Amino acid sequence: MRIARLRIDGYGLFSSFELADLDASFTVVLGPNEAGKSTLLDFLRGVLFGFPDRRRSLPYHAPLRGGRHGGAIHLLDEEGQRWTVERYVDARQATITAPDGSLATEEALKRLLGGADDALFRSVFAFGLSELASFETLDQDEVRDLVFSAGVLGAGRSATRAVRELERQQAALARPRKDDARANELGRRLAEVERALAAARAAAMRYQVEAAALRRTSEEVARARDELSRLRRRESELQRLLACAPMLERQRTLRAELAGLEAGSAADARLLERSGEVRALASERSGHGERLAKRRELQASLDGIERERAEVLEQLGPAVDASRAATAAVGAAERSAAEELARRAREERAALGACREALERARERRVRAAVEAGPEPPREARAIEDARIVLEELRSLTTERERLAAQRAQASALSRLAADRARAPARRHAAAAACLALLGAVLVGLAASAPAREGPLARLVVVLGVLVALVAAALALLEARRRPDPGEPAPAAGAIDPDRLATEIERRARSLGLPAAPAAAELEGAARRLDAERRAREQLDERLSQAAEAQRAERAAADAVAAREEALQALRERAAELAERSGLGRELEPEGLERALELLHNLRRLDGARERVADALARLDAEIADFEGRVEALASAFGVDGRLGQDERLAELTGQVENAAGRAARRAEVGRELEALARTLEASLGEGAAARRLRDELERRAREDLEDERRTLDAQLAEAQERWEQLLARERDARRALDELLGSDEVSRLELERATLEAELDAALRRWAVLSLAGHLLEETLARYERERQPTVIRRAAELFRDVTAGRYEQVIARQDPDGRRRGIEVLSAAGQRIDAADLSRGTAEQLYLCLRLALADTFAHDAAALPLVLDDVLVNFDPARARAMAGAIAATAATHQVLAFTCHPHLAELLGEAARGARLVALDPGGC
Repeated sequence: MRIARLRIDGYGLFSSFELADLDASFTVVLGPNEAGKSTLLDFLRGVLFGFPDRRRSLPYHAPLRGGRHGGAIHLLDEEGQRWTVERYVDARQATITAPDGSLATEEALKRLLGGADDALFRSVFAFGLSELASFETLDQDEVRDLVFSAGVLGAGRSATRAVRELERQQAALARPRKDDARANELGRRLAEVERALAAARAAAMRYQVEAAALRRTSEEVARARDELSRLRRRESELQRLLACAPMLERQRTLRAELAGLEAGSAADARLLERSGEVRALASERSGHGERLAKRRELQASLDGIERERAEVLEQLGPAVDASRAATAAVGAAERSAAEELARRAREERAALGACREALERARERRVRAAVEAGPEPPREARAIEDARIVLEELRSLTTERERLAAQRAQASALSRLAADRARAPARRHAAAAACLALLGAVLVGLAASAPAREGPLARLVVVLGVLVALVAAALALLEARRRPDPGEPAPAAGAIDPDRLATEIERRARSLGLPAAPAAAELEGAARRLDAERRAREQLDERLSQAAEAQRAERAAADAVAAREEALQALRERAAELAERSGLGRELEPEGLERALELLHNLRRLDGARERVADALARLDAEIADFEGRVEALASAFGVDGRLGQDERLAELTGQVENAAGRAARRAEVGRELEALARTLEASLGEGAAARRLRDELERRAREDLEDERRTLDAQLAEAQERWEQLLARERDARRALDELLGSDEVSRLELERATLEAELDAALRRWAVLSLAGHLLEETLARYERERQPTVIRRAAELFRDVTAGRYEQVIARQDPDGRRRGIEVLSAAGQRIDAADLSRGTAEQLYLCLRLALADTFAHDAAALPLVLDDVLVNFDPARARAMAGAIAATAATHQVLAFTCHPHLAELLGEAARGARLVALDPGGC
């Protein structure tokens, strides 16, 4: 089967998208990340086997660019006829169109897919890197049967599924703690019927007793109902009292608070009259703080200016007159020239340092790369390669010699066997002839001794004797003519002369310094010596090249150091000339000259700044004095402690005003709340004698007592409610029992039902025993098959894995525990080490699992159908050599299977294209979907 075309109406980032002409044996789909490769993989699986809904953990891929959620796939069967599978998320079933245009069923699609289900297709034929990374996806039942027990039940069938079906049927019949199983349900119903039968038989004897019990129960029900009504009335009263208790307590608290607030109302009124002045000063408080902070900043700035000015004069030194330096004419041209000289000097020093470091490194490299000639330097590379070619020829000749010896031994054994077979029939023929001759003689003797009256019988005996003798003679003659052919078979035409082969082996062995008939171990030793000599030659050539390169680098670095030193000296001379023209009068480096000119410029700037800061300080001092005078006057009027600071006195005045305003507002609020509480209490308790009784109880009793009584009453209510319900149930049961006792035929009906249930239970248990035995036999057969045989898929996977790893791993082993519950894969290395697949590196494990999938695809094609392989970036974790080998294995699989390889790496697309000549390349554009 092959995929010919895709049509996506809406799926993920795809909308109205088609991918045609895919029926080539090998197609590489190349696209960057987020181009939709994994989305295409999920679309293929969804159309063939059904899309997942939002409840499943699989990707849902809602249409991001519109279109109906789904699409269609065009398939080609083994005869080249076209099938169409169209499926959408909002549809219950797929629409399958056969080659003749008629609608087909899901069963037809399943046959086209060789019976593969979603799990098998997702694990073996259409997978990405996440499925490839572990063995878990290959351990599902359908896939595991192919790996461990392929062929036990035949193509398209699962031994594990058969066992599960038997277990399901057993569980449907009988299962511990499974009430819906058939036998469990029958047993439970039989027990119920037996209990009901016993009760029905005793019922006729209880009528009078049940009638008296019903009367007593009805009286108890009436008393329990009265008691329950009384407790519910008291519960209602307690709920009202507990609801009003907090309001009464709140009323008492508010009255006490209102009495305290009325005491200082006169003082509060006086404060509130001048509250405007206090609030005005409070609003100016932040500005006053800002003025104080600003004054501190200005004072600090002035102090800093003075210190910086002193530092500038100190840096200029005692040789510079401060008054003259402040007025010195140092223009922008001089500073720019000094800055340029300093910049270039720094660059030259940095470059000089770098050149010196480069020179030092070059010297160290030259010393390290110095070549020391060894006692036996390796041969030239050409001579080593010639010796390696001779060794390969010697290996081939030695293998041919061993093959000829084996052929001669086999021919000799066959000749001896043929001679033995020829002699055995001869001995059997001779013995038969002797026996027949003896029988003929006996018959003739009997005929001669018979009486005369028995003449006809005697003649018949003589005739039989003669016939037996003739048969014996014929057997002897046949044996005499037969001649065995014991000679050895003639040698085949064109066979290699053993002597000439031995001469060629000896000549090549002598040229390599080996014995005339070298053993395999000696050949391997010679190969290792040649490899060591080749590596030594390569190392020597590399060190010679490094030494020459280091010497050239050292000469270039020395020239660069000399040039940088000369350039730096020229900059020093220009700096000295500029310093002399600026009146500094001393020798300066270019960096020092730049700094000196900058100091002269800063000195003039600091003098101007000092004058501006002094004027601002004078203005701030006047504003501060005015604010502090007004605060002092108000503080004296309201008795604020004069020892407090300015901010503390203002804060005290503001606090007194705010407190007075708060107390006034609180008095009004308390009055309103008291009025509201009085109205709420009157509405809650009502009017009349009952209301007065509740008000008196509320005044007398504490809230805790009421809550204790309510808790006790809750328990009593629950107990009374339960007792009343139990009595009602008893009364209903008693009435029903009496009604049933008046005219019941329950006994005969229950006896018939019991007999029927017993017969059904026996049949179910016999069926359960048969299923249990069948399941046990199938599991035992499956376990023995997995222990004694390795299926074809494992052998094929081992061949692929050996080729991909260049012989590093020689065998793949399917492993399972003795109980069959835990299974896994192991590999056998060339050194004989047995390694679990979980202990391999990620790349090697992915190579193993990919080989297993290719082998599984081949096995499935042999037993069922050759399905397409869809691979999503499965080579990204492989090194170049193994990636190339795996690409070759995939290309070989494309001879029998259609292969669609998705990748975002151009080099992998190129690698796959080289492995599969004629492969088609399809580029995905993420913006054109």
